[in-house]
Amino acid sequence: MKNKFKVNFVVNVNWFLKSILVAILLAIFIYIGNKQLHLGIDNTMTGYIGLIAALPTAYLWIVRERKKEAEIEYRERELLNKYEEMYQNKVIELTKFYLESVNLFFSDETSKAGAYALNGLIIDWINLSRLYSDHLEECTAKISQTASVLFSKPQSMDSKIVTELLLNLLRYNKNSSRGIAWYESKFENITIGLYANESHPGHHIFRNVFNNQYIEGIKFENSAFSELEMMKIHANYSQFIKCDFRATNLQDSILVEANFNNSMMVGTNLSFCIASDATFDNVDLTNADFSHSNLIGASFKNSNLTGVDFSGAVIKKTDFTGACLKNAKFEGASIENSYFNDSDITGIDLKGDELDGSQIYNLRFYGTEPTDDIKEKILNGKLQDIFKLYKSKQNFETETLPF
Repeated sequence: MKNKFKVNFVVNVNWFLKSILVAILLAIFIYIGNKQLHLGIDNTMTGYIGLIAALPTAYLWIVRERKKEAEIEYRERELLNKYEEMYQNKVIELTKFYLESVNLFFSDETSKAGAYALNGLIIDWINLSRLYSDHLEECTAKISQTASVLFSKPQSMDSKIVTELLLNLLRYNKNSSRGIAWYESKFENITIGLYANESHPGHHIFRNVFNNQYIEGIKFENSAFSELEMMKIHANYSQFIKCDFRATNLQDSILVEANFNNSMMVGTNLSFCIASDATFDNVDLTNADFSHSNLIGASFKNSNLTGVDFSGAVIKKTDFTGACLKNAKFEGASIENSYFNDSDITGIDLKGDELDGSQIYNLRFYGTEPTDDIKEKILNGKLQDIFKLYKSKQNFETETLPF
């Protein structure tokens, strides 16, 4: 390879002799022109020798520079080959270690040791992806593969491994153009929110790591995210069952078909979210903020929605069956074909005609189920007048409405 490379850049004798001939002819032409036209150029031997030597010298300089460039390119190729060879050797090493760790992980006697080994292997792949960024896609696939093995047997991981694993994956996911495949991921009893316990474990580390994360399909259960910044997450089809989101900021997030059933979400910021077909059943959402969110097809069955801000939200085919909507705010909300059956709407700011076209069976306010006559008046926009009368009268059922 090296000998062939040198031959390609030896001086071509024919071109060299041609350059000398051209230089001599040029010198003769200048000499004759100077003599006949009286140009005033000094006819010295040194000048003409320099003129004759200039063109061959330029040719030799070009050949030398091209040879230098080719040598540099050759060395770069050698370094690149060496770089690739080092990467492949590291892959072989990590693959071997992966097989050994998997065998440890699925053995009852050594499963915990295998879990630590696999977790360390994920860190090795993350570091390798930083050194060899052109192999980022392959490294990401290996990270997802290794993580899926760990998630297949979560009982073998203690809380320290799980928390460290989640943090490493989230950090890698944020800094990588290739996202982690989360659909096989399930985390239980993760305590990283402010209210996790008195010592707030992990809260400072996780404070902002969820922002702008793509975590579609991830599963959390009995986990705490209270007061974390989780803005602009993409969590379509994800599950957050029995989780603590008190005062968590989820603004501008995409939560299509996400499941938050049986969670604690008091004071949670869910404004400007796309939460179509999301499920918030049996959730305490007291004073939460859903303003300007897309809630088409979302479900809030049997949830506490006291004081929730739905202003400007899109509420279409949304299910509030059995929900407590006391003092909820709906100003500017678009309500269409939704379900308010068995719900308590005491103190909401609607006129009432917005509920026309929605189901309002067994509707309640101020502890009373309105008659069909009163329901008709509600749908005619008299809800706030009815509320005033309910507050002022002790026994509204015997009163005659002044409409």
